[in-house]
Formats: sequence, structure tokens, C-alpha cells
Amino acid sequence: MGTSSMYTGPGGGNPLLPEGYSPENDVMPERDDKPTKEPEDKKKKDNPENDERKIARQEWSKAKANFTRFANNAKGATAKRSVSSYVRAHGGAKRAGSTARSGKKTTTNLGNFLGSLNSIGWSQTFRDYNIDYIGKDVAEVLSLVVNKIGPEGNTKEDAYARSALINTMEVLYSKVENNETDMDKFSALDSIAYDEVMQCYIGEYIYERFIGEMASRLEMHIGNPGTAKEKEDIIKEYIKGTVELKNSDHKLNKVTYNAKNVKKIIDEIYTSCYSVLEDQI
Repeated sequence: MGTSSMYTGPGGGNPLLPEGYSPENDVMPERDDKPTKEPEDKKKKDNPENDERKIARQEWSKAKANFTRFANNAKGATAKRSVSSYVRAHGGAKRAGSTARSGKKTTTNLGNFLGSLNSIGWSQTFRDYNIDYIGKDVAEVLSLVVNKIGPEGNTKEDAYARSALINTMEVLYSKVENNETDMDKFSALDSIAYDEVMQCYIGEYIYERFIGEMASRLEMHIGNPGTAKEKEDIIKEYIKGTVELKNSDHKLNKVTYNAKNVKKIIDEIYTSCYSVLEDQI
């Protein structure tokens, strides 16, 4: 059986070229080096910022779902898991700490105030802070202190910080009243009491921020105010207990709150608190 060859057409030319074709007349078309415009949909899909937003939405959905399960007494749902997923929804401990601006600022203000009480006494401290204490009882004076060192509460973040400060002042008030003393006892806060008040504030702020951002889940899924309060108390006890345990190694009364590096110190304290809350699953 012989081999066959492809038929080349008449005259032995290439049948794929037109009749009368001459190589001399062959000119390659110019290349269009202009970049092609990507479709807008593809740009959006490939944009890292969109990916981050998508992940953030997913994490917040998980956090809300975990808190809803906790509110409804679902099997396996715990305060630990609810708080951990909440911190992750914020982008992790470092980001949760970095965005706690009002809380950290008020922490610094409170530390400065308590330090002043211990170093120069309550009388001079109140004068320095322009607090009119004459003729007022301890509760009234502490209310004035809140107005001096706390935010006004114009934003949600400020409101969390202010609410935490009010709760902390109540703790300070109880310490003074339990000693059955007058104003002079403000100058007698020992290092343990100083640390307790500072730890109290940090825990109160983290709790107030959590419940402020997640409370809608309780409102949606728990109709009984008493039951909702019980859930809030469980979350509060867990957050404050964890924060106080974490800060037990930090000598908060030793921090120089008017030093140049105090911002870094407070940042580290908040990040470490959110870190332990994030990891507790």
C-alpha cells in the first residue's frame, strides 16, 4: 500500500493562500500592546480589600451566631466561645486592642488620677483637676471625677468608656465607704486597691464594649429581661475574671501614666487582655 500526499492544488502553490499572493507584499499587522481593560466585576473580585470585607462579614456572622446559641442555651455554647469569636470578628486581639481608643485613653486618665491621689493627696489633686469638693460627699465628688477624666459619651465608643468608668467609680466608692472613712482615705489607697481599681476599669470597658455591640442578639432572642440580665452577668463575670487574672502580673500602680511611652504600655495591656479572651475556646 503506497503513501499519499496532501493535494496542493493547481500550480503546486499553497491552497490556503489567495491566487496572486506574493511574499513581498506580505506585511505583518501591527501588534496592539495597549493593555486590555479588565471588567469591573473582575476587579472587584480580585481586590484584596473586598476579600478582607468578606472575611470580616463572615467572622461577625459567626460571632453573632455563637452569641445567639449562648443566649438560647444551645448545647456546647459558652461565654468563652461567644467572647472568643467576638474578638476574632474584630480582626483578632491586636486589632481589637488598637481600636479600643476611648477605653485606653480613659485608662490613662484614671491611672493619672489615682497616682495623683497617692502622691500629692486628695485635696491638692481635686484642686489640680478643678473639682469643687467643698461641702460634697464622696459620691458627689466621684461623679465630678467622671466628668473630668471620662469622655462625654457622644459616640458609641465613648459611651462604653464612660459607662465603664461610672461602674469603676462605684467600686472605688465602696472601698472608701467600707472603710467607714472620710475623704482622707482617698489618699490611702494601697497598691493592691490601686491595681484592683485599674483592673476593674479595663474589665468593665471590655465588657461594656462587648455587650454594646452584641446586645441586639439578646433583644432578638430573649424576651424575658430577667433571663437576658442573667446572660449578661455570666458574660461580665467571665470577661472581668479573665482580664483580672491576666493583669495580675501587671503592676498597674507602678505604671507612670504621664510618661511618653505610656501609650505603648496601655496598648500592650489591652492587646494581651483581648489575646487571652480570643484564645479561650
